[in-house]
Amino acid sequence: MSGEKATNQAMAILTALLIMGLAVGAVLFFLLIRGPSAGRFETAAPAAVECPSGTGAPVCYGIDVTNVGDAARQVRCQVTPGVDTAALFANGADIYVSAAPIEAGGSIELFVHVSPSQGTTIVSRPSVSCDAA
Repeated sequence: MSGEKATNQAMAILTALLIMGLAVGAVLFFLLIRGPSAGRFETAAPAAVECPSGTGAPVCYGIDVTNVGDAARQVRCQVTPGVDTAALFANGADIYVSAAPIEAGGSIELFVHVSPSQGTTIVSRPSVSCDAA
């Protein structure tokens, strides 16, 4: 009788493991058929560039933003100033949203105007992060 009880427990454990394995397999299959997310953006490191005349900013940076996803999407970028500086995109805001979608594999160049904070002459490089809008 105890041998039959042990067999029943083993069957219950193996059945539970089989069900869990099927559930994990179904989740992995769903992730596989869903494919990569559309409209992923990568940003290059900001590079110092000459500021356009009339901007009033002592230092400007250019940042290449590339759509590395598989579909055209709008991009939303945010600039974070470096230490003791103020940084804004050319539109005068710390957030930029593209007016039109950027094609897969396409890129744009954004410009950031950087000024030292009040009472300092230090100008440090900003950072820019971008996501699909």
